[in-house]
Amino acid sequence: LMTIIQTLNFLFFEFFLTFRQSNGMPGVPGLFNSEQSAGWKRVVDAVHAKGGIIFCQLWHAGRATIPQMTGSPAVCPSASVWDSPTECYSHPPVGSTEPVPYANHPPIEMTVGHIKQTIDDYCIAAKTAMDIGFDGVEIHCGNGYLPEQFLSSNINKRQDAYGGTLEKRCQFVFELMEQVAKTIGEHNLAIRLSPFGMFNQARGEQRVETWTHLCEGLKKTLPSLSYVSFIEPVCVHRLYLMVYANLPSVMNKSSALKRRISSSKAGACWM
Repeated sequence: LMTIIQTLNFLFFEFFLTFRQSNGMPGVPGLFNSEQSAGWKRVVDAVHAKGGIIFCQLWHAGRATIPQMTGSPAVCPSASVWDSPTECYSHPPVGSTEPVPYANHPPIEMTVGHIKQTIDDYCIAAKTAMDIGFDGVEIHCGNGYLPEQFLSSNINKRQDAYGGTLEKRCQFVFELMEQVAKTIGEHNLAIRLSPFGMFNQARGEQRVETWTHLCEGLKKTLPSLSYVSFIEPVCVHRLYLMVYANLPSVMNKSSALKRRISSSKAGACWM
């Protein structure tokens, strides 16, 4: 689970768990106990010994998991049941060969207290990463995982400070980024976004408006972020194929958003 940008001698390791309940698949690395920290310090030291730069990507699956994976119910901004009754979790549970439909295990809605604790968990993991020696931390806010679940109108049905309007649906990401920036310094912090992705049923409306508001807000409050990484709306992978009924329209909207962000935000990269 590693991405390498060779021209920059830059690596980032994907999918670090902030704590056990955030897990979305088997074999994902964690950063919430001393044994994990000691192991990753050896990796970081080895990268630095070769003159490399290494970032740690923090990840929370949100509702994109099952209780058999985490030992607790999946969590989500709202108790939104998976749209498709037949779409299954990517791996059969341990001891089974049968795939498990997501819809069989609806998530629980996060309380405000749970939201605040989750942000604290991110901050703890980010500080641990920096203490180990990582050069920075990327927050995964794309691909239909927890932060993007807050951004997506088809998933986030809240009617409080964290939902109900596109501005309020952005509030979790704003708070998360601001608190992690206070913990490790905003120049050590980056974010990954997928404004037009539909993975994990992130099928919200007002895409351009939502991500424009989000990026303009981040630029205003955190102007010295290390970088902003955007994922293009087409992704073919051996595990899944995302298909768009109106791909030219999606691509046009993606290009329009690129122009808005690129005109006002240096340090954005598109993948």
